[in-house]
Amino acid sequence: MQSVETSTMPHYQQNQILISDMQSIVESDVQSNIPIVSASVQNSFFDPIDRQVKLQQSNIHLFRQQLCEFFSQHLDQKLVYQAKTDDRCCYYFLKARSMSVDKAVKMFKEALLYRESHDLDNILLKPFQLFDQLSRTSNQGYHKFDRYGRPVYIELVGLHNVNEMEKECTVDERIHYHLLKMEYQQQILLQEASVRFGRSIGQVVLIMDMTGIRRSIATKYFFNFVTSVMKLNTLLDPESLAHVFLINAPSFFKILYAMVSNLLDSQTRNKIHIHKDSAIQELTKYIKIDDLPIFLGGKCRCNPNESDSRKSCLRYSPQSKQLNDIVSKANAT
Repeated sequence: MQSVETSTMPHYQQNQILISDMQSIVESDVQSNIPIVSASVQNSFFDPIDRQVKLQQSNIHLFRQQLCEFFSQHLDQKLVYQAKTDDRCCYYFLKARSMSVDKAVKMFKEALLYRESHDLDNILLKPFQLFDQLSRTSNQGYHKFDRYGRPVYIELVGLHNVNEMEKECTVDERIHYHLLKMEYQQQILLQEASVRFGRSIGQVVLIMDMTGIRRSIATKYFFNFVTSVMKLNTLLDPESLAHVFLINAPSFFKILYAMVSNLLDSQTRNKIHIHKDSAIQELTKYIKIDDLPIFLGGKCRCNPNESDSRKSCLRYSPQSKQLNDIVSKANAT
C-alpha cells in the first residue's frame, strides 16, 4: 500500500513555512536517491499518476528550486505563502504546462497571488449567507466516490433556470459559491478520500446530466459564469479532473460545447466523454451501481425519506451534509 499524505490542507497549501523550510525541501530532493520504478508500478492501472510523479522527479526538483528563489527575492515575510508543495502538486502544475518548468512556476505564482487576494485559505471559515439558497437551487453536489477512491461530483445542467439564476445572485457571488466548494474539495474531501482508500488522491470525477437542457441557457450571464469557472479551475487546481461525463446530451449540445471548449487545454478536452444517452454502462465501469443515484440509473438513495431522488442524493449525501455543516458553523459566527 502506498503512503498517504496526511496533511489537511490543499496540494499547495499545506502549512505556512519560512524560506529555509522551502530550501530544505529542495535540498532533500538532491540528497535523496530516487528509487527505480518497479515493474509493478509501471504496469499499475490503479494509480498511473504516482508512476508519472516518480518519472518527473528532476522537473519537480527544478520547479521547487525556482519557487524557492521567487519567495526569497520577491515576497516579504507577510507574503510567504504555503510554499511547501507535495510531489503531486508539482506534477499537476508541470503537466498543465506541458512539463515546462518556467511556465509551471509562472502559473503557480499566479495561483498563489489569486489565493492571497481572495483569502481562499479561510473561505470555509467565513460566513456566506447565500450558500443554503444556492445549494437548494443549483441541482449539483458531491456524491460518494468512484471505484478508485476519487470523489464524484454531479451536476444536473438541464435543470438550470438561467433567468432565475440571474435574479438569485450576481456572477461574482456564484463564483464565490464555486470557490467555496473547490476549497472544501481540496482542504477536506480529497484528504479524507486519501485516508479512506489508503493512497494519495488528488482528482475527482464529474458527471453532468444534460437532460432537459435548452438552447436558451446560453445567456451572457451563464457564459460569463462558466468561462470564469473554467479559467479558475485551470489556474487554481490544474489536472484535478480525472473524467468528465456529459450524458443525455441533445443534438444541439455540440454548438454549446463549441462555445466554451476552446477555453480548455487539449489534456482536459481528452478527459471529456459526451454521450447522447445515460451512459450507464460507461459510468458503472468507474462507479459502483450501488453508489450511483437512482436518477442516473443506479441504486443509491441517500435519504430514503426524501421522495425526490435528486434531492435525496445531491442534498443528503454524506459529503453534501458535511459541507453544509461547515458553512452553517461559519454562518453562525
